[in-house]
Amino acid sequence: GAPEADASGSGDDEAGEGQFATRLSNRLQELNDAIEERLQRRTAFVAQKKKAIANEEFIQAQRIKEATTKNDTELAHLEKEHLQLKAERDGILLRVLAIIRSMLRWSGSDLQKDPALFGTLERIMRPVVSLPALSENVEVAAIAAISTFCVRDVVSAQTHWSLFLELMRAIRPENQPPMDSKYKQHLMNRSAVVASALADCALVHSGSNGLDRDEIMSAAHALGAVPF
Repeated sequence: GAPEADASGSGDDEAGEGQFATRLSNRLQELNDAIEERLQRRTAFVAQKKKAIANEEFIQAQRIKEATTKNDTELAHLEKEHLQLKAERDGILLRVLAIIRSMLRWSGSDLQKDPALFGTLERIMRPVVSLPALSENVEVAAIAAISTFCVRDVVSAQTHWSLFLELMRAIRPENQPPMDSKYKQHLMNRSAVVASALADCALVHSGSNGLDRDEIMSAAHALGAVPF
């Protein structure tokens, strides 16, 4: 009786924090757009000022300089707000995901008979992956939580199988567009989580009522083609 009540209360708290994180994410996306707009303005102002000076239009050059100063001030305020909100939003999401993953790993309950825990997949984990302005470390944490859920529940594993395979294909050399080293490392970190999920699910859910032969073979093919 009491443990179930505690779990339900925790789920409500996490859902509330998830909704708050959604609002923060929407604001972060707005800030991203505003920051990008001002960065583009800065680039344009540099070109305009250079042209004005070349044409000896010094009054116009001064106006552009003042507009640049105003733009840079706005940019600094936007970047400061973005940094603060991102830290707050990411902290909330990482905490919630860590709690859910811990509950999934250590709870001995049947997920199908535990509505509070079972509902976290649709109410929290999957929505996190589709949040705007999602940070790379939060994305990896969300996929790790979904992966843990799939190891516990065969139907969820089957539902997410195509997604897992798609994420694994993203790190094949032939599928990688030019990218910086930081994002490439993110893809590797994400794929390591997915690879572990595929291997664990194939081990736990193989059998007559679990993953079929094609699903098991697709996991083996995906794992055999990754560069680690």
